[in-house]
Amino acid sequence: MASPVLKPRRERFIDQRSSNESAALRLIAAERPEEIFPILLEEIVFLGFPRAAVLEVDFDSGEIKTAASLNFAPATLKGFQTSLWASEDPLVAALVNLRPVLLPDGRLKTGSIYAHPMIYRSQTRCWEAERERRADCLAVQNADPRRKLQIQQQVCSACGMRSYITMVVGQLGRSPNQIQLRQYRSLVDRANRHLSRLFKVEHYYNRMRDPFDLFKGPKDPREARERKAKPLEAKALETLGLDTKATGTEIKARYKELVKLHHPDANGGDRGSEDRFRDVLQAYRVLKQAGLC
Repeated sequence: MASPVLKPRRERFIDQRSSNESAALRLIAAERPEEIFPILLEEIVFLGFPRAAVLEVDFDSGEIKTAASLNFAPATLKGFQTSLWASEDPLVAALVNLRPVLLPDGRLKTGSIYAHPMIYRSQTRCWEAERERRADCLAVQNADPRRKLQIQQQVCSACGMRSYITMVVGQLGRSPNQIQLRQYRSLVDRANRHLSRLFKVEHYYNRMRDPFDLFKGPKDPREARERKAKPLEAKALETLGLDTKATGTEIKARYKELVKLHHPDANGGDRGSEDRFRDVLQAYRVLKQAGLC
């Protein structure tokens, strides 16, 4: 799904929304998933939150990074970047629990942040699950308020659609109140309902365009035309302990294994392990940018 990036605006907010319509009408009018985030961020700032951003989970790497932002400085956004393996991070804990949380955790010089997770969910089963009377529709499972995030189970067994997982963060103003927080939650929930609907529509549209996956290319890189790995790519594979014949699936599996092994949270702050962790992250970025995984 395409991720919009909004240009920072002046710190003192003036209502410059692209439409004077209500948030509900603006969200209903959205025709594509990527149109939801800009509307949501503008409406959050309009509620009185000086700054807002959407953080997105990369399923392949486990990284959490900015997908869209409004009024946040680049340095602040960089401070939000983390990974699903950072279990001690309050943002990650809120994401795993799938519940909004107030975080006065020092990420900002002034003020605290309010974080609200968004995940593909619906009270209505997908068409495939409804037709086959199945109970394993991912959208319905994610709508269960008792459910925690299961990152390995975010592909629908009925229709094969992969979910999205994001976190909406807003910086609180000088005197936040419960009414303002309730409006924030209501707005994010409304945006998530529309995003889930559009996400599903786009999934069906893509299937109609290519129902037999004829134009996606080979699923296994070994089926593609072999090419000699460039020196930087070969070095990155060596860092992960793989040879140049490794497939994309093997690279991802090895990356996840090494991240879990060398993450600082699992090694008590061991300096050597931290250096190895950074090398693994850099090697994976090189391979991903090269299209090898």
